[in-house]
Amino acid sequence: MKLWVLLFLLFLLLGCAYVFWHVWRILPLAAVWKSVVLALMAMCFALFIGNFIIGLDRFPLPLARVMYNVGNSTLFILLYLFMLFLVLDIASIAVHILHISLPVSSLPFREGQGVGLKNSLGGTLTVLGIMLAFFVYGNINYRHKVRVPMEIDTKGRVTRPLKLVLMSDLHLGYHNTRRDFAKWVDKVNAEKPDLVLIAGDIIDFSIRPLLEENVAEEFHRLQAPVYACLGNHEFYRGVQLAQQFYKDAGIHLLRDSVVTLPDYGNLTIIGRDDRMNRGRKEITSLTPYPSPKGEGGFDTPSVAEANQTPLPLGDWGLQSSHTGGCGPTKGSKSPFATEGSVGGGFCLLLDHQPYHLDQTAEAGIDFQFSGHTHYGQVWPISWIEDAIYECAYGPLTKGNTQIYVTSGIGIWGGKFRIGTQSEYVVLTLK
Repeated sequence: MKLWVLLFLLFLLLGCAYVFWHVWRILPLAAVWKSVVLALMAMCFALFIGNFIIGLDRFPLPLARVMYNVGNSTLFILLYLFMLFLVLDIASIAVHILHISLPVSSLPFREGQGVGLKNSLGGTLTVLGIMLAFFVYGNINYRHKVRVPMEIDTKGRVTRPLKLVLMSDLHLGYHNTRRDFAKWVDKVNAEKPDLVLIAGDIIDFSIRPLLEENVAEEFHRLQAPVYACLGNHEFYRGVQLAQQFYKDAGIHLLRDSVVTLPDYGNLTIIGRDDRMNRGRKEITSLTPYPSPKGEGGFDTPSVAEANQTPLPLGDWGLQSSHTGGCGPTKGSKSPFATEGSVGGGFCLLLDHQPYHLDQTAEAGIDFQFSGHTHYGQVWPISWIEDAIYECAYGPLTKGNTQIYVTSGIGIWGGKFRIGTQSEYVVLTLK
């Protein structure tokens, strides 16, 4: 087991012990009832651990949904209880050091106890009220999907205006159901897009709930062609299962492959395999100069060959061109290349995890769309994400390359967003 996993589990156990101790102290109940409350909390936390160790596929779907939602929501609730009790402990120390006297009538405080909150009905109700406020808001905020409009002037490198809907991190599974996804499909169709692009993590952990609910059928309601790359979650339960689902859903899966769409403004889309695949191609090998076959040029494979999952473009009335490509403008140039761009048409990269963004700029990509971070889902994890990634959320420009890292339309674990948002991007190329 990796060191960081052990450290994470140790932190979880210590955090739980800290929270459980405070809950024991604050509850104005007899010891037997305190024990019952802590036992229930421990069972909920055990569900979170069990969801990973045992798995959920062996249980009936309705029960598995409850186990997933309760177990994974507990993790976020414990985090906020930890932070709340920590703030109260710091306040208690400050009260003691500064010799601040508190009125007897103050809630949740009692005379002589500072903010220790021992056997306190007022303290219990206050903590409960704060937690309810946070997580009711977090659930409502998660269910509100924010439309993020973007517009890029390609300076004529698309032959006609295009409207794209971009999404990432759907995490369809035990918590995000077909019924949830149907609402997202309605929002996408309302935009009347030319194309729908998805930057990975369509599947959460298990393919089983998607198959039982026939979620693939819901994808066929999308009124535009769908192109996607894989995310790290597709690797957790097997790429082959994910590829078959993509095929059944009518999704054009791009795995380290390129497609150019003459019927859609001559737009070029690169789908990069997730970095979970340690053998994935370098971005520069996916952005070659157009060159005739047999003269040292790169012959881009067909979509069917690249995906290993044949998806007839003719279903959408599309034609794809694969003898051209994208390439940086340094060195010998394509006659269609423009300074700082690839090829001559507009080149869009789907890459799930936003690492090594300098390489994207050096390859001359015009626009990169990524996800993966969820921007932490809840504050203050978003601060940790900011420390890990060069760009954990939002737009970034590097040279002539524009990048957007989305917080995702879906979510992993508990269905809460605090300090972040669930979103989809509506990109207009002019």
